[in-house]
Amino acid sequence: MADRQRFDIIYIPVSLGPAPTCHVLARGVEAIDRTHALLWWLRNELGVQVDPVSMFDKPIDETLDCGCELYLSFRMEQVGRMTALLIGTRAAAVADIECRPCDQHTRTDWQAPQRASRDWNGTVAAWKHKPGRPESFEAD
Repeated sequence: MADRQRFDIIYIPVSLGPAPTCHVLARGVEAIDRTHALLWWLRNELGVQVDPVSMFDKPIDETLDCGCELYLSFRMEQVGRMTALLIGTRAAAVADIECRPCDQHTRTDWQAPQRASRDWNGTVAAWKHKPGRPESFEAD
C-alpha cells in the first residue's frame, strides 16, 4: 500500500480584485495523494460520492441531504516547479465549487469563519499539510 501523507483542504474564493483570503476547511487529512484527500473530504464532509474514473467527464449538480445546492466541476491545475519535483507530478486535481447554502449552513454572524458557512464560490484543493497555517490567509 502506498504511504499516506497529510493534506489541508483549502477553499480559495473567486476574486476580481486583490488576492483573496483563503480558508482552511480541514487539516491533516491523511491520504495517498492530493486527489484522494479532496475526494475523501467531499465524501465525509458533504456526502458527495465522486467516481475518480469519471470525475473530469461531467460536473456534479445536486442538492445535498441538508438542502444545500452544490455544483462541482473538476480540473487539473499545474503545480509549481519545486512542488512538481517533490511530488513527481506536474498537476493536481482541484474542484471548482459553487454552493447555495441551506438555512442550517448560512452564516448569521458576520464574524463567523468561512468554514462554518457553505456560501462558496471558488476552488477547493488539497495542499500539503502545514501545522502552523492560519485558519484564514492571503493567497499568493
